[in-house]
Amino acid sequence: MARATVTGMLRLPRRLALAVLLGALPAACLSPTLPLPPPSKPEKIEGPDAQGIVTLTGTLPQPRARAIVFNQREGDIDQTGADAAYVLRIPAAPGEELEFWYEIGLERSPSIVFLVPAAADAGTGAPNDAGADAAPTDAGDGGL
Repeated sequence: MARATVTGMLRLPRRLALAVLLGALPAACLSPTLPLPPPSKPEKIEGPDAQGIVTLTGTLPQPRARAIVFNQREGDIDQTGADAAYVLRIPAAPGEELEFWYEIGLERSPSIVFLVPAAADAGTGAPNDAGADAAPTDAGDGGL
């Protein structure tokens, strides 16, 4: 009988820990999470170069984020690894729309859509440089 008592005493801490854990789960599920903010326009837009490649350079608002750009007309996509600083290269021509967003884990930011500027305006901060044409969207799946 002493053996049964010792075994029962050893189970009590596990049962208590399980009860505490299960009691805490509903509270954790009820806490709201804030959505990711939309990205800013790329800090620098270069190109298209002789091969028709546009290069986007910038920094995302949060670390461990993966930047993604999608050419809506051509269906091309490029993405970075999990780093807040990015350099994206994608085939695009002046006037084509690029959709840009970022992801952290399974969360996705709203996207912005902007036109590829003419080569003379690229990266100069001119009105055509993605700023005047950039508009936040909530495109859902990125058009994929």
